[in-house]
Amino acid sequence: MKSELKTGLVLVAGALMTTMASAQDLTMYTFYTTDVPYYETVIAAYEAANPGVTINVEVFQNTAYDAALRTAFAGGDIPDIISVEPDARAVGMYPLIEAGQARVSERSL
Repeated sequence: MKSELKTGLVLVAGALMTTMASAQDLTMYTFYTTDVPYYETVIAAYEAANPGVTINVEVFQNTAYDAALRTAFAGGDIPDIISVEPDARAVGMYPLIEAGQARVSERSL
């Protein structure tokens, strides 16, 4: 895990607020393969604090990540949580953010 790494997590609008009200499965896409143990720890704690919520992490190699995101968005099977570099333009997030379909939560890992 790179403790000084700064990343943005883009959340589909309402995804986390909905988890507080009902049980559900969430999907997270990431390309940070070396941070998977960190994600597992954070997710386990979140799931323990929110019974009925399951977060499934799909990890992609960096070179395949943009294509996986574009395919997901084009097909309407959008993950609830995605990891992006601080400049979200790399995956075309600005139009989604401006349309209110996604929001950014910046975190230091």
